[in-house]
Amino acid sequence: MSNPASPKLRIVRFRKTRWAIGIVLVYTLVGFFLLPAILKRQLINRLPEYTKRNVTIDNVKINPYALSLTIEGLALREKDGTRFATFNSLYVNLQLSSIVRGGFVFDEVTLTNLQVQITRETNGVFNFANLLPSESPTSASAKPAPELPRIFIEKLNLDAALIGVLDRARKTPFVTTIAPININLTKFTTVRDEHSPYAFNAKTESGESFSWSGQLTVNPLQSNGSLKLGGIKLKKYVPYSEDYTPVQILDGVVEVGANYQVAFAGPTGLQ
Repeated sequence: MSNPASPKLRIVRFRKTRWAIGIVLVYTLVGFFLLPAILKRQLINRLPEYTKRNVTIDNVKINPYALSLTIEGLALREKDGTRFATFNSLYVNLQLSSIVRGGFVFDEVTLTNLQVQITRETNGVFNFANLLPSESPTSASAKPAPELPRIFIEKLNLDAALIGVLDRARKTPFVTTIAPININLTKFTTVRDEHSPYAFNAKTESGESFSWSGQLTVNPLQSNGSLKLGGIKLKKYVPYSEDYTPVQILDGVVEVGANYQVAFAGPTGLQ
C-alpha cells in the first residue's frame, strides 16, 4: 500500500538537498575565488598607508575548508625601488577551537624567505624610523598599555630569512648579511605567564654563527635559555671600534657560550 505523504516528503528532501548543495557551492566559490581577490586588493590599497612604502603581492590563497590563508610574493619597496622587506610566502592556519578558547588559535604560522634591509643613514636615522610612533615619551607613558589579544600558535616558524645591514653613519661604512635565519617556536601564546619553547639559529655571509634556544614568555616579555656565538671575526667590526679607541684590530675570532635569563620592562627597558 503506497504512502500518500511520500511524494511530498521526496519534494521536501529534494529542496533541502538542493539548498544544501547551493550553500556548499556558494561557500566554495566565495572562499576559494572571491575572498582572495578582495583581500589582495585591500592589502595592496591599505598597506602603503601603514608601511609608508610601495606594496606588491603576487598571489593570495584561501582554503575555506582548512581555514588557511597563504600570501605569496609580498614586497615592500622604498620610493626609489630598493627593497625594504619581502617574503616568498606567509601561511596561516586558523582553528575552529578559537570559538571555545576565547582567542585566536592557529595550528601553524610559517613565514618563508623573509628578506629585510636595515639601513642607517649618515645622519644616524634608520630606514624604519618612519614606522615608529612619533608621540613623546610623557604622552606615551600616560596611556595604559593595551591588553594583548589571546593568541595560541602550535607551530610558529621563520624559515630561511635574510637580514641585510648597512650602517653609513660610521667613519668606515659597515655592511653585513645575516642568512639563513631560522626560528622555530612551539606552543607560542600571549597568555600571561605562559612559556613557549623556541630555537633560533643564524649565520652571516662570513660564516659567523648565532644560536639561541630556551623558553620565551610574551606576557610579560622575558626569556631564559642558552646563547652561543661562533666564529665572530673581530676585524669585521672595526668600523664600530675605530671611533672609540686608537687600538687597531688586525685579526681575531671570538667564541661565546652562556646561559642567561632576561626580562624586559616596557618596549625598550631592560631589567
